Amino acid sequence: DRLHPHTDAVYPERAVLLTDDPNHPLASKTIQDLKGLTPIPYYDARLTVNDCFDLFKKGHQMIPIRNGGNIAGVVTRNSLAKAVADKKLHGMSSASHCTQRDYLKVPSDVSLAVIANLLKTEVAVLCLNYTDDHKIRSIFVVSQTELLENMHEALKEVI
Repeated sequence: DRLHPHTDAVYPERAVLLTDDPNHPLASKTIQDLKGLTPIPYYDARLTVNDCFDLFKKGHQMIPIRNGGNIAGVVTRNSLAKAVADKKLHGMSSASHCTQRDYLKVPSDVSLAVIANLLKTEVAVLCLNYTDDHKIRSIFVVSQTELLENMHEALKEVI
């Protein structure tokens, strides 16, 4: 099972999106082929609401919050706005109060065609690079922006 077990259990229809289309222009590529994609730094409960606002201003689509070696949840623009409005949080409140647990994660070696399918319904997908003992080595966030930039570069190479 290559989807996050929690997400797959809640949304079994998403498993269809894992179908790899061999004719897709990104079928033979993985996140290692995305130019300029860098791992997200380690964020935990010390990250504040103000920090999240700053990260979103810099273009982040999703901010994973880690707890120990696991991802406790992600902060999105929507989850941040909802949490601030509903919970009356202030700028120095922990971002952990703004997380949502509904997100998709895939291993970093999955085809970009699969990620493209997942992005039809999601703002972004977490791509995880694991160590040999199955601990998270690095986290990448891939959105339509990164895929479109890569597809644009691929078209230039063909011309």
